[in-house]
Amino acid sequence: MGFVFQQSFSQRRISESTKVVFVVNEESNTIDALELFEQEKSKLLTEKYPRSKFFLGLLNGDYKVENNRISPSKGTVLTMYTNKKELPGDTFLPGDTFLPGDTFLPGDTFLPGDTFTLDKSTFKVEEFNSSKLIFKTQ
Repeated sequence: MGFVFQQSFSQRRISESTKVVFVVNEESNTIDALELFEQEKSKLLTEKYPRSKFFLGLLNGDYKVENNRISPSKGTVLTMYTNKKELPGDTFLPGDTFLPGDTFLPGDTFLPGDTFTLDKSTFKVEEFNSSKLIFKTQ
């Protein structure tokens, strides 16, 4: 006899590397959300987040999932591939790539050590180059 237990409101996961999608506001260039990457549900992102652009990324560490949105735990490392604005096998994503010196957060350019908050997590920029941004949660 076996039991199956599922948390319906949130799940807690530990993973070496998880594919994620950074949801970026087209007007302000702020990160509005961090979602799990699911190829079969990728078109729903444009409906859920109108006027947004999307970038692929990886999450290394512990995180919590609520309604497919990710809330990383302290010490989690996230990599945003700024040169990967399209999901594999799909080309629905609008937007462009980020280049050094581009403004991403209102009034700020990315420099190592910069911080910002998304939901309940604080992110610190660890590394920035023309193809990726690396954040670590504090």
